[in-house]
Amino acid sequence: MEIANQDMAARILQAQICAINNDLRDSFESLQCTSSQNKYLQQVVNDYTQHYEEEKDEKKAQYEALQLLSDYIDIIGNGHYANEYFTQEVKQDQHNIIKEMVRLKRELQK
Repeated sequence: MEIANQDMAARILQAQICAINNDLRDSFESLQCTSSQNKYLQQVVNDYTQHYEEEKDEKKAQYEALQLLSDYIDIIGNGHYANEYFTQEVKQDQHNIIKEMVRLKRELQK
């Protein structure tokens, strides 16, 4: 029961983070339009742009690291010492990694 509550709390926090990120993205887009009329907002827009570029670079690095892990799991999973339990665990781990990669790719496309 404790784990279920922790999972629920994690999902709620993730939804709140997503909502905050969406608000920030909307503010950024609004500022981009307004900054052409107000030169003082240009620095704020530049800061937002730099933040999003750094975030994108970080997500790309995470994606590449997960790709390496996935490739490594392929190699290990196909090894001669793999038993049925190990193979199932490897498949599950790889599935989780691919799920995370898909999430990161989706975020990079925003």
